Amino acid sequence: MLRTALLRLVMGAFGLAAMAIGGVSALFPGPITELFGLSGASIAFIGLCGALLTALGLGSLLAARNPVRHLLWLKILIGFLIGIALYAGLLYRGGVIEPGPALLLVGLGGVFAALLFVLFPRAPRLVSVRVRSPDGVLFTDPDQGGLFIGRRDGGFNPYVIRLPRPAEPAPRQPPAPLPIPDSASRVMIVGSGAREHAIAVKLRMSAGLDALYTAPGNGGTALIAVNLPIPVNDVEGIVRAAQEREVGLVIVGPEEPLAHGLGDALREAGILCLGPTKAAARLEWSKAFAKQVMDEAGVATARWARFTDYALAAEHVRARPMPLVIKADGLAAGKGVAVCSTEKEALTFLHHVMRLRDFGDAGDSVIIEEALSGRELSAFAFCHDEQILVMAPACDYKRIHDGDIGPNTGGMGSYSPPEFADDRLLTVIQDTVFRPVLRHMSRIGAPYSGILYAGLMLTDDGLKVLEFNCRMGDPEAQVVLPRITSDFLQLATATAAGAVDSLSLTWTERPGVAVVLASGGYPDTDYARGLEITGLSELDPDVMAFHAGTRLDPATGALLTSGGRVMTITALGDTMAEARAKAYTNAERVSFTDVQFRKDIALRAVSSG
Repeated sequence: MLRTALLRLVMGAFGLAAMAIGGVSALFPGPITELFGLSGASIAFIGLCGALLTALGLGSLLAARNPVRHLLWLKILIGFLIGIALYAGLLYRGGVIEPGPALLLVGLGGVFAALLFVLFPRAPRLVSVRVRSPDGVLFTDPDQGGLFIGRRDGGFNPYVIRLPRPAEPAPRQPPAPLPIPDSASRVMIVGSGAREHAIAVKLRMSAGLDALYTAPGNGGTALIAVNLPIPVNDVEGIVRAAQEREVGLVIVGPEEPLAHGLGDALREAGILCLGPTKAAARLEWSKAFAKQVMDEAGVATARWARFTDYALAAEHVRARPMPLVIKADGLAAGKGVAVCSTEKEALTFLHHVMRLRDFGDAGDSVIIEEALSGRELSAFAFCHDEQILVMAPACDYKRIHDGDIGPNTGGMGSYSPPEFADDRLLTVIQDTVFRPVLRHMSRIGAPYSGILYAGLMLTDDGLKVLEFNCRMGDPEAQVVLPRITSDFLQLATATAAGAVDSLSLTWTERPGVAVVLASGGYPDTDYARGLEITGLSELDPDVMAFHAGTRLDPATGALLTSGGRVMTITALGDTMAEARAKAYTNAERVSFTDVQFRKDIALRAVSSG
């Protein structure tokens, strides 16, 4: 801390002095030449040096405020001060100036340079990579492998730790597109939620579809596909069922089977898979890994730290200003995240995650990051290696109650498009989020193939990434898929086969609103199941009901509830207001005991319009 304070004091003092002297020299170079007896020096040269000294003074003040962020100024400053000393010596040796002025210039340059050398022994190169950790922010020098540590307490360790410079990765050729088998007309969807039902409905619109299976499916998919009673985590069972039915394409909806290696097993069996490998799916099943990828790829995200020890995590919370976002590092069905506005809330959530183990092994480690503010949106893209095709974006609602209060859920509704999103923003998302991440994943040997989801926040400092998912979001899929007018089977098959660049994607300009109907008591697990659902026959013909927690009673054929989020009601309209009104009018027609849903989905979009 003493070294840090002294470093900042020296740079601050020099900055003020340099700006004062430089300003005077730039404005009044004539008197300066007379004062120092610089008869052989040009007045214009003195003025230029004065302007440069002023700029260096400003840079010194910036470096004094934040040595980590403005390391380049420090290097330039040291070089300039040494240059002043050498220049003064040459002028004196050539007889241009007297010993007094020469000594003054040598002292000005040499003494300050020596001080900075003592305080910061090695002038670093421009920082380009940052890796955050519980110990602070680690800044790496890309040319020398140096590591500079900005501590959590705000101090700055100026010593350089030499690390071996990593070898340059060998250039790699993009993989050749896979052959698209005729059996790709036989498709299996893995999952049982409304997202999977929406995918099934979209596939049924394709003339190229021959057979459709869902594993395990729900009461809605049972009406348009063959439900197979296979758990989503039964990798061997899913692969075996796909082989027995000569399925050529498997679309994976939820995250867990991807984390268990379903994508790898299907590819080894020669079956196309719309879903990444286990290594690439780590973008979702390890939030710490995703954060590291973003930092290394140069993608903007919130400042963060990872902890495996509750005491250290609690200490970090107490030392940080609120609000904070705390995330279970592993998979937690979209519920292992809390935005904490007080220290008590943060410590309570940490206790539940790390000590009470509310999310099991997902809470072995946690990510604690700054809470970003701005406008949130969800972006999706069909991806294969570095090939990208961006879909229409959406906004979703995670909290259970209106006004974004209450605990997080898997999602209570969504709308598309966001009122603030345009084609320019989609280009920015493609070029600054998807492309660098995909390029980095290829570089580290985990090329990505499938649908990639990016949760984004438009802040005052620009676009920042909240998280990645390795599939379509839920409930965003229920509002994005109905807007797509391209053949979804062709999109899915070509993506899985590595032919994204051959695709074109179109969607209707009509906006959509999706409202999730949930069981009373959700998102807690203490809610009733087996309740009869009525009113679906009363829905308008152009309104869609995507099932999630539903099942058909084999004895009576009645549709019953079987989960927390029961179904999603989606409507398109000529305007957002029309789509919203239609979605809510029809949501009111569906009934089961203690049904609950938010009343403010897309309200902000309608109000802003």
